[in-house]
This record gives sequence, structure tokens and C-alpha cells, in this order.
Amino acid sequence: MLLVPTVVAIVPATPAAAQAPRVPGIDVSTYQRRIDWSQVGRSRVRFAILRASLGNDYVDDRYRRNVAGASAHGVLVGAYHYAKPGRARWDARAEANHFLRVARNAPGDVLPVLDIEDSGGLSRQQLWRWAKRWLTRVREATGLRAMIYSGSYFWSRYMGNTGWFGRHGYPHWVAHWYVRRPDVPGRGWGGQGWTFWQWSATGRVPGIRGPVDLDWFGGRDIASSTISRISVTPAAGGAIHGPMVDCGAGRARCTRLANPGASITLGASAGPGTRLVRWTGDCASAGAAPTCRLTARDDLDVSAVFDRSSGAASSALPVIGASPVAFGRRHCRSVDVDCAIAAALSRGLGSQLGEILPKLLAKHGRLLGVGRSDRARRR
Repeated sequence: MLLVPTVVAIVPATPAAAQAPRVPGIDVSTYQRRIDWSQVGRSRVRFAILRASLGNDYVDDRYRRNVAGASAHGVLVGAYHYAKPGRARWDARAEANHFLRVARNAPGDVLPVLDIEDSGGLSRQQLWRWAKRWLTRVREATGLRAMIYSGSYFWSRYMGNTGWFGRHGYPHWVAHWYVRRPDVPGRGWGGQGWTFWQWSATGRVPGIRGPVDLDWFGGRDIASSTISRISVTPAAGGAIHGPMVDCGAGRARCTRLANPGASITLGASAGPGTRLVRWTGDCASAGAAPTCRLTARDDLDVSAVFDRSSGAASSALPVIGASPVAFGRRHCRSVDVDCAIAAALSRGLGSQLGEILPKLLAKHGRLLGVGRSDRARRR
């Protein structure tokens, strides 16, 4: 009973370090029970990180309703997985797959989170490997480097205070309550500092009964820490490829997710008899260069224009000669101009008939009466 007034006396309304522009948010789970998201949406809260899963099979029974409610009232959402590390080599991958099945992780959402505050009895080296396997699996499946939630004490004691994850691009959500500024583990998270800060566990927010965790995003614009999407439109005559993108020439991975601010290089490969004319969309500034370098942000749309190489025969165009010419399943005799034109039109080559017709007329003009008129005029 004596602890309560003591704690309340030292809890500031907001941490002094947060007086600079920050974006306020919360994190919740089933423990907050039913939340009135319409009231939360009218408060100062701009984002909510929601527990999606725990261990290998537990699903937070409020997660889907919280996603729907928060999204419907203008609150950005993210998903976190509460880790229950096990000794089996497959355990980390199994937990990651469970999280991926449950969590939305859509463009515009806050980055996914690995909440690691239970060692599972593993040694420092074992726990480090477990976390790396979980994160690697999520990155393989989504293209995203997930965020890591942890407090300074746990990270120092059970993870050896490693700064490896920070140096390799995994953002940090630090838990440190009721202080002027957080103690960021991993030697300042590999020099990168914190991205989100859980600064209180006893907050009060309209629409939520009882206490709730309060968070700050460490920047002015929360969009700078939300999932980006790169969409590639297939381009006739070539292919576009890059990390987790392989679009065109029979391949159809044309969309990928990315961490905001990530640098991604795409390449354009012309097909047989074609050349790259130019990039379009968010790669337009690359012109006709073989590669385009993008900085991931929001939604990016990319495509390219390919055209027939100068002086090269395109595999898409028929060559009218002495032998029958195949147009898909249709074959035309070399002198059957009408057949050749109809077949070209059926294949969507009408725009290229301007190149085909002069050749057809020059070689087979007599079929259209051109040769007879010319000979009559020459006489």
C-alpha cells in the first residue's frame, strides 16, 4: 500500500525529453479488453502497436478487432509478437511463421515488432541466434527488417548488450519508464538510438478502461517509420528485377514491402530484339539507364518502356518471305497479304503495321493492283 503514492509522486505527466516534437501512441493487448476506438481516435494518440501473437500458437483474441477499430478511426497500427524462445533449432522459425500468419503487416502500418523479454532459459549466444533466426525469417517472407522491443536491463543481461542488431538496420523500441530520457542498450543501439520509446505503463487514454502503455515515436512524422510498398507494372518487351522483385518475362513477383528509407536498386533487362527506352513512374528520373535506385517511402510505382532495337528483327514481328509464316496457331502463305495483316491485328500488332505494310506492298504490291497501275503509267 505504501508503494503506490511513492510511485505516483515520481511519475511526470510526460517525460521532459519528450517536450521536443514527438508523435504520441500506445501499445495494447487483450489485457485492455474492449477498447472504444472512436474515443481513442479523437484523443492525441496517433498510433497503436497491437499484440498479434505469442509463442508458437497463441493468437491475441483482441488483435483483429483492434486492427479494425483503430484503422476505422484514423489510428495507425502495427503488430508485435511476444517471443517465447525454445531450445529447438526450428523454434524461432516456427514462431516467426506463426506471427506472419496472424499479423497484417500492410503498407502504411508501423513496422512489425519482435518483443523479446523472456530468455526461455537460453544462454546469451543461444538467445542471440534465436532472435536472429526469427528476424531473418520475417525478412525473407516480407522484405522487412522488424523492430526489436526490449528494456536495457534484459538486453544487457540476457543478450550481452550487443549492438549488432542496431548496426544491421533493425530499429529499436526501448522500454524505460518514468525517466527524463531512456537508457538505450546495445551501446546506444549500435549508434542508431531509439525509434520508439515506451515511457509509461500507467497511462490513461479516453476509450480505454484502466492503465495502458504510453509510447513516443522519436520524430515529427510517423510515416517515416511505416511500411513502404514498391509496385512494378509489367512492361512488354523486357523485365524489371531487383531484391525480392522479378517482374516480366514470365515471372510475376511485382510487389514488395520495404523499410522506410531503405535503398533499393532495380534493373531493367530488354528482351530479344528490344531495347530499354526509358523508366517511368517513380524511376522516371533514371531515364534510359539500366538501373534505377529508389529510397523506399510510402507507395512507389515503377515501370519501363521497351521498344524494338534499331536494325534488329523483333521476335514479335513476322518476316514475310518465301515460306509460310506462323502467327500463333495461324499460318499464312507468303503471298497472302490479307492473312498476314489479319494475323498481325489479332496479336495486337496494329500499331506496328506502319512498318509492316510498306514491306508488304513493295514485295506483294501486284496483289493489290499497285504493280499493274505502275506498269500502265510507265507505258
